[in-house]
Amino acid sequence: MSKVQELLKVSYEKYGDNDFITYKNESNVITKKYRDVILDILSLSEMLLSKNLSNKNILLIGKNSYEWLVSWTAILGYVGVVIPVDNSFKLYSLEKILNNIPISCIIYSSDIEEVTSLKEKYKDIVYFNLDNDIKKLINDGRKILDKKQDKFLFDDIDDSKACELNVDFSNNIKFITFTQENLLANFKYFNMRLPLSKEDSILFSLPMFNHYISIYAYLYSYYTSTKLYIAEENYLDFLNENITTFFGVPKNYKEIIEKYGEKNIEKINKKISKSKLLYKYGIKVDKVKFFKKFHNFLGGNIKYLILLGENFDKK
Repeated sequence: MSKVQELLKVSYEKYGDNDFITYKNESNVITKKYRDVILDILSLSEMLLSKNLSNKNILLIGKNSYEWLVSWTAILGYVGVVIPVDNSFKLYSLEKILNNIPISCIIYSSDIEEVTSLKEKYKDIVYFNLDNDIKKLINDGRKILDKKQDKFLFDDIDDSKACELNVDFSNNIKFITFTQENLLANFKYFNMRLPLSKEDSILFSLPMFNHYISIYAYLYSYYTSTKLYIAEENYLDFLNENITTFFGVPKNYKEIIEKYGEKNIEKINKKISKSKLLYKYGIKVDKVKFFKKFHNFLGGNIKYLILLGENFDKK
């Protein structure tokens, strides 16, 4: 499998009625089925193509959200080149990107004030905000999609890529390109390392825009029918019995430890030290029970804790 279009079609047919993405919209928790997510992706693709954005570079700026994921997938699979960037980039960094890369469209979160300045200076670019415009485009695109005999009938695009883009401390642009084939390769081998199924749920707390493994795991979900919980600032609200896999950066794990209580962690460490001492005298202690309370705190069904960015602190 080397095309997102093929991946989504197979997933639609096999897992359409299964729950897929859960997220918060203001105070409401919303769950979308695979069928609904894929139809939203196709609907948005229809509208972006109608704006003459085929095979164009599109900048995507925003925090984790349902609309962000739909936009990213629609652009990659059906429209052109998706370039997700850090939503904390300052104006000078965004201008550096626009001055070095031909950008036709910017999709952004409404709370990114820098875009207001960009609109005044870069008037040839098409702008859509994730909070209102993208939702409207999805709704309008659905009307077009409903009239098509084959909802999955789209032209192959010439230059479909995903880019990981960052500006380093020297203000130099680092631009890494992934083709669809790159992103979809090796699902079978990834499954050996992280064997997930429709019974599993992944909680993403880290920004999707700059972690390749996050995006890979998201696409991998279409292959396995895994459920996703997406958040960034309110991810602790989703730590419940449904979660089996957690993706985070050191900051997230520190916040989890702080919520659980550092004194409770100290108790675990002391018990482990005592068990090591007893082991020297031939007494074996089952260490698993030391973590039972912490495991229950994480919902009771966690199987995989995945850290991105650096190694786990031994403490």
